[in-house]
Formats: sequence, structure tokens, C-alpha cells
Amino acid sequence: MRKYHVRIWEGLRGRFPGSTRCVILIDGHPKWDWLWAGVNKRLREELDKIQVQINEEKTKQLDLVKGDSFGFLGFEFRRLKTRTGKWRVNYQPKMQARVRLMEKRSEMYLNDINHSH
Repeated sequence: MRKYHVRIWEGLRGRFPGSTRCVILIDGHPKWDWLWAGVNKRLREELDKIQVQINEEKTKQLDLVKGDSFGFLGFEFRRLKTRTGKWRVNYQPKMQARVRLMEKRSEMYLNDINHSH
């Protein structure tokens, strides 16, 4: 699985709030290698129509097949092999989000105990 991370900034008539992120995942099988160029070209054409430009300095292309990973919306995405031996994209909350969730659960549990007595 490969990932193409795109950061977009508003042009004069941009329709995206502030800095918008877009993640495009493409199957990592070599038969789809040709798709990279096509997706990039098509995305740029569509964004040009609405006068939105890609911020090249903040845009990156990662390859999960080569061990790259990325964070998006509080989740960490990486490639892993399932029990049946197939590769897939795995995503789980980032450690910071998991810690906050555990703290919230503990707080709720303690509140329940305190209010039940």
C-alpha cells in the first residue's frame, strides 16, 4: 500500500478551509505502479478547476511497502501482515490518543464510584 499525502492551500477562490489534507492510498502491488502518475495528474487537474493549489513543500509521497508509516486524524497508519498472511493497512489511535482515552475511562469510573456511595 502506498500513500500520497497532499497538503492544499487556498487560492483566490479556494473552497477548502485553511490547510486541508488529503490522503490517497493505492494498493502496493507492482501492477498498480502506473497509477501514481495518473492520480497525481488527475488530482492537479481537478484542483486547478477550482483554483486550489497543492503546497509542494508540505506534500509527500510515502511507501508503506517499504516500511513507511504516517499519522492522520489521530491515527497511525502502517502496513502489516494478517494472521492469514495477507498484507493490509492497519490503523490505530496514536499513543497520545490512547492515553487520553484511558484517562477519560478512569475518570468516568472514579466518578461512578464516588457518586454511587
